[in-house]
Amino acid sequence: VVAATTANGGKCYKPRLVHKIVEDGVEQRQDAVLRYDLAQEGIPPEKIELVRAGMWDVVNAAGGTARRARSEIAQVSGKTGTAQTGRKRDNGDNETNAWFISFAPYDKPKLAVCVMVENGKAGGVVGAPIAKKVIDEILSIEKYDYVPPDAPVEEAEGNFDFVELVSFDANPTEAFVGDDDGDDGSAVAAIPAAPVRTASRTQGPAPTVKKAPDRRGSVKPVRKARRGILSRFRRNR
Repeated sequence: VVAATTANGGKCYKPRLVHKIVEDGVEQRQDAVLRYDLAQEGIPPEKIELVRAGMWDVVNAAGGTARRARSEIAQVSGKTGTAQTGRKRDNGDNETNAWFISFAPYDKPKLAVCVMVENGKAGGVVGAPIAKKVIDEILSIEKYDYVPPDAPVEEAEGNFDFVELVSFDANPTEAFVGDDDGDDGSAVAAIPAAPVRTASRTQGPAPTVKKAPDRRGSVKPVRKARRGILSRFRRNR
């Protein structure tokens, strides 16, 4: 819901499981229910577009924590997350859950995908490749008439093993910069994924925030005081 709301410009719809019901040739659909419109809640469109642009950078810009979500089919945008659970692994390290929310394509979003992997190392190396796989498969069906293999899926066996890396390549060559690369603890692949066909996003302003947040978490533009006022202030001190 968060990814979809960001992608569509701020409209938050009520989640639902069933898109339509067809019975005896009669199709029944339930209209989408709008819960909130962020523009009406006081969040201007340019702020939402700033978040969209930041999510594009997470996947496509150099140093992004989800470069392994880059796709040659569509421009994917997303945000990684690595949440500590409070439990410890056998080696004493903190256990984490890997998160990745995403949407695609960037210019005309159709899909919003969220992946959470329990006991995963980081969103960038565990969640992002799964989301990319889902997005690529769906868009390939629509864009290239791709027909997925029609075969039964083997029964899965659940476990709580530590997941360090998810790769759909036959011979993965990923190496990592470090375990704590990125503000959320997401590891970043040292070898970048395949470049997207379009080098830059087609929409969205460049981020302009320069000042670090204060202790209350507020980020405000830096305003230069007039020299005369600043001089009088110093003399009074």
